[in-house]
Amino acid sequence: MLSSVAPEADYTRVITDLNRVKAVKLSMNGKEFVVRTELRGDAYLAFKAVGARPPQRVLQL
Repeated sequence: MLSSVAPEADYTRVITDLNRVKAVKLSMNGKEFVVRTELRGDAYLAFKAVGARPPQRVLQL
């Protein structure tokens, strides 16, 4: 599937870049949020290959 979206993509690099994505739960002024790190390298290609949008950077719970 990835090869049809980005034929030049390297699966190992995509997985490595996905593993670098982190999410942290924060509380501020009585509200809770989940904040994720920026997608770097080829991490975006994994979402593109399955036709999904990457999660929002900040999500209020």
